[in-house]
Amino acid sequence: MVRRARPVVCWCAGKLAALLELRRDHYIPLVADFRERFGLSVELIGEPGGCSIPEAAALAVALREDPSTRCGAAVQGWHRPASISDLVAQLADEAVTNLAMSFLADGEQQKPVHLPWPWESGDDKPVREVATEAERASAVAALNAVSVFS
Repeated sequence: MVRRARPVVCWCAGKLAALLELRRDHYIPLVADFRERFGLSVELIGEPGGCSIPEAAALAVALREDPSTRCGAAVQGWHRPASISDLVAQLADEAVTNLAMSFLADGEQQKPVHLPWPWESGDDKPVREVATEAERASAVAALNAVSVFS
């Protein structure tokens, strides 16, 4: 019995779609992860000297599903990559710290401790400070004092 080779389109169509989606939506993390993790250039996919399209598609799926990669973090909407062991360790740290805080004397205020997770929650949103007009004028004057282009 002779086996026929399956067409590339059948088995990698979903992976190819994942590669194209990453390239469209998260180009910078894709380029950085391909270069750092695999030593490959995204621009050479399918070219001589680069990797094949099916291989690149499989690598893109692996990057997308790994939260410790820039691509995985970007797809999840996180600020930074974090491996599963990092997340578990951080969860344990936060739980132990909050448990220790619960043993404070009754007179002391018990505030829960929140460590910075890679994703943004309502409590983690950065507060943007706006400079006053006087601060802006002071900064501009300081820059003009040392600027060559006045």
